[in-house]
Amino acid sequence: MARIREFDPDQALESAIGVFWDKGFFDTSMDDLVHGTGVARYGLYGRWGNKRDLFIAALKRYGDIGTTEGPAAILGQPDASLPQIHECFGSWLDMACDDRLGCMACNTAIEIAPHDEEIAAEVRKIFARLTGRFSHALSNARRKGEIQPQHGIDELAGYLSGIVRNLAVMTRAGCSRDEMKSFVTIALSTLGA
Repeated sequence: MARIREFDPDQALESAIGVFWDKGFFDTSMDDLVHGTGVARYGLYGRWGNKRDLFIAALKRYGDIGTTEGPAAILGQPDASLPQIHECFGSWLDMACDDRLGCMACNTAIEIAPHDEEIAAEVRKIFARLTGRFSHALSNARRKGEIQPQHGIDELAGYLSGIVRNLAVMTRAGCSRDEMKSFVTIALSTLGA
């Protein structure tokens, strides 16, 4: 009897993120996923059912990583405020210039979300989590007097979240570091600090 090869589902999922992020949903084949994860086709199907379900699981994991391990994680610190917002954007700018993949959630919003409401809902959840992180840091910044009160916290949080998404699109389009840095600098200047 043939022995079933075991694999770590979490590691396979993180590898699948890389494949989907690089190629997108439609251009990723099951062969790409087998090669990228090191998991046999039957293992992937047995765990996730099909490519779409694997993609949704990868997108959810990407969202978790983005808010707990990526630059946005510091926005969730109890005392996060304007310096952490600036630090985050600096990190995103560095990442954008080092890795031209952009943001998996933004790429998905453009590629698939208009055609698949379940996937669109997952993208909106990721965006909402980021907006919530900004809201937390902006509330602290307002309380500390670091930003002016000309705009509401929710509006500013949504605006900054939108700036992140635009930065991701600029990244995919191959904009220069100077263009992106200028974009971020002007955007952050609107906080009135």
